[in-house]
Amino acid sequence: MTVQIFVDESKRNGFVMAAAGVSADSVAKYRKQLRRCLKPGVRRFHCTSATDSERRQVIALISAWPATVDIFVSDSRSESVSRHACLSAVAVCACDQVAGRLVIEADHSHDRADRNTLTMAMRDQQHSVRWDLASPNSEELLWVPDAVAWCWTHPSSKWRSLVDPLVRSVTQL
Repeated sequence: MTVQIFVDESKRNGFVMAAAGVSADSVAKYRKQLRRCLKPGVRRFHCTSATDSERRQVIALISAWPATVDIFVSDSRSESVSRHACLSAVAVCACDQVAGRLVIEADHSHDRADRNTLTMAMRDQQHSVRWDLASPNSEELLWVPDAVAWCWTHPSSKWRSLVDPLVRSVTQL
């Protein structure tokens, strides 16, 4: 089974990057399911601005899929150092999984550094992965790591408990 990996981060309580892997065969179906969660006129789901019921709806949907999420945590006080460390680890993980595609939510202030990080991290890997930087408006499956990272870093343990079953690994960097 070929997997596609979608990546987003949370900067609350340190730096956490979530990498959600879904079967490539199911990508179109999952995108469609996520779009149905949106209210009319809304272009994307973002956990920070969603209501609790909207968050629960998306998390329940994701939890019904055979998706897995790897969490990467950095306690560095420097966002750029944390982002580099986590993104490098995500890239190696994607190569190890022989992923078909890696999609990272674009952060225009970090795009150039992200491109360099991904290129360097994959340079010595046995399997290279096609990667893209994308907007959550154009790639619905970026909403998955957004929701998981938001829940994982929320101060209330009730949110983390909702996504715990999806989390395959946690890597402290």
